[in-house]
Amino acid sequence: MTKALIVIGAGLLAACGHASATSKAPTARAVSVPAEAAEHDESITASAAPVDSDNAADERVVAELERAVELYRAFITRAGDDSAYAEAVARSRERIADIQDTLIFLEQGMKERGP
Repeated sequence: MTKALIVIGAGLLAACGHASATSKAPTARAVSVPAEAAEHDESITASAAPVDSDNAADERVVAELERAVELYRAFITRAGDDSAYAEAVARSRERIADIQDTLIFLEQGMKERGP
């Protein structure tokens, strides 16, 4: 048994900005792939990424976001009142506020899902 794989040539390159404006329109062609190779690829994909609960993934994200807030606060402290860093300090404060909003959202979702 074989599976069909659709290959898109120049269209992908054009979408990524690697093709010139004079490139031909993208064309697709079918390529036969032996079933063993397709099954092997599927088994690699299935075993490559362990499945976590949503809460476990969110807990890792929360930890990283909390670390980011610490780093932004450390920068703000080091920058002090130096006018050379005024814009960066303002952006850092905005990012801290965004992260705090995100943390609230994630924590509410974890509570709603339960343990």
